[in-house]
Amino acid sequence: GLGTAVTATTRATAVGDRWATAVGLRTQAEIAMRLHQPNWPQIEANLIQSMTLLRQIRARPDLARTYLTLRRLYDRAGQTAWAVDCHFRATSIFEELGMGDELREAQGQPARERTGAVVIPGLQLVGPNVSGGNVVGHASGMHD
Repeated sequence: GLGTAVTATTRATAVGDRWATAVGLRTQAEIAMRLHQPNWPQIEANLIQSMTLLRQIRARPDLARTYLTLRRLYDRAGQTAWAVDCHFRATSIFEELGMGDELREAQGQPARERTGAVVIPGLQLVGPNVSGGNVVGHASGMHD
């Protein structure tokens, strides 16, 4: 559960394993999104930290998976533009890397979180283009 994910993430951070830390943060977010009263800002913060770490180490398959989790979060929050942006980033990476199964799955369910889930109005989220309070720039002008 969530406690195991937190412990694993803490251990990964302690030994300097950025990939395991990033995957642990995403796992925490995915578990927390299913709780009765999710801490949405903390979920977003974990996902943005995961995204930042995965970008740094160029772990693009897991970066795409983190973008899909962000897409689900923003879709649930009614932040359609952010959700579409994250969906595009994820599917672009999957396509570029030839990850056909994950690409088809992502394309087949672009807004699945809305099925049976009510959009939660008024969530105070910062969006996918912010890291640590600073806007994350793209020197090349390309998304990832």
